[in-house]
Amino acid sequence: MNQNASQSDRSVQAAVEEIVRSGVGVADRVAGLIGRAAAQAQDAGEDLVDVARGAVTGAVDAVKTEEGSDRADLLKEVIQGLGQGFSNAALTARLAVEEARSHGKAFAETDLQKMRADLETLSRLYAETISDGVKKLSATSSEELSRLSEHASAAADRLRPALSAAVEAVREHPVDSATTAAHAGSEAVRKSAGSLFTLMGEFLSGVGDRLNRS
Repeated sequence: MNQNASQSDRSVQAAVEEIVRSGVGVADRVAGLIGRAAAQAQDAGEDLVDVARGAVTGAVDAVKTEEGSDRADLLKEVIQGLGQGFSNAALTARLAVEEARSHGKAFAETDLQKMRADLETLSRLYAETISDGVKKLSATSSEELSRLSEHASAAADRLRPALSAAVEAVREHPVDSATTAAHAGSEAVRKSAGSLFTLMGEFLSGVGDRLNRS
């Protein structure tokens, strides 16, 4: 396991490796894991790209002893799960900021800046991150690598609209900061919506919406 990775990324790596080794419900289980890990990584100040990198590393470690076709199928399931997990996280971020705005609440500027930067970076580097991870798999033919890279590119294309929609929602969201208050004039200062990343985790865990609380 990569000792230079963050604690959360090592946890993702180990969890994905366990899921892949089991061979049961790989895509769905990876999707659920990645959605939660994305919110946790943001809350810890870590990068979404590193979550993706940890997941791919775990998958590659798990399939090293598999035969070619089985190995490729398992990796494709992981790539599918990764895309769905990040898509869920992006959708949750968008819903969270839209819900907060509808209740006249705002998230901290630092949370919004972190989320926007990470979503943009993930959109730009997603396919490359997966392809680079898969290339570390020994005894992999160039044809197999090419197919997996194409699969990663297609997954990135499917993911990009969800990331773009979340980035746009974050960009338009008002901030809970001294700057916002200074420009509010006589308008009441917005109530804080709390932590964006905590709320994302609640949405992803099915806890639901807590923004109706005053």
